[in-house]
Amino acid sequence: MNRRRLSNGLDRKQVNELHRGWEHAVRIGRPLNVMISLRPATAFCKLASRVRNKLGVWAKQRGILFVAAWARECNQDGTGEHLHVLMHVPPKHYSDFEEKIIGRFPEPGAADVRPAHQRVFVTETGKRMSAIGYLAKQMTPQAWYRRGLIRKAGGPILGKRGGVTRNIGGKAIDAYFNAGVSCPRTTGGSQ
Repeated sequence: MNRRRLSNGLDRKQVNELHRGWEHAVRIGRPLNVMISLRPATAFCKLASRVRNKLGVWAKQRGILFVAAWARECNQDGTGEHLHVLMHVPPKHYSDFEEKIIGRFPEPGAADVRPAHQRVFVTETGKRMSAIGYLAKQMTPQAWYRRGLIRKAGGPILGKRGGVTRNIGGKAIDAYFNAGVSCPRTTGGSQ
């Protein structure tokens, strides 16, 4: 039975998972340094899952640990669904990666690949801006409450709205700290 449900934004748990994963990626030496935005003209629900899988295959073929955070977004009226992925790509593989992504989605405006960083900026109004904040911008009002982030209302999406790879998920973070590893201070801010 299909148990996918509609959501109008990332919930609190998903926003926390994205932020914690983003910070943990730095701890394990794999900062999320590339932002991929995909806006293909085709149906998107199943495509988003296949794209994440292909990104993992690309990394594995090059001996790179696949570390990523992702979020699906759409307009308030339900049109224009697209996917943002923050991923770790070693600098020496960046050109190859960009070429593969653009080659896979050659339509104008369908794919955008650009460098990202772990810095956090604070606006004059006190809002925090970062790459992971951009990924999480379509959060529910409850997830946004007292967080100090910029929020943009989103439309309904069927299925999972966002997440992280297992190696920067909650269980991996808990295992990291339970193993007695001291926690270096992360650069990039917190939630």
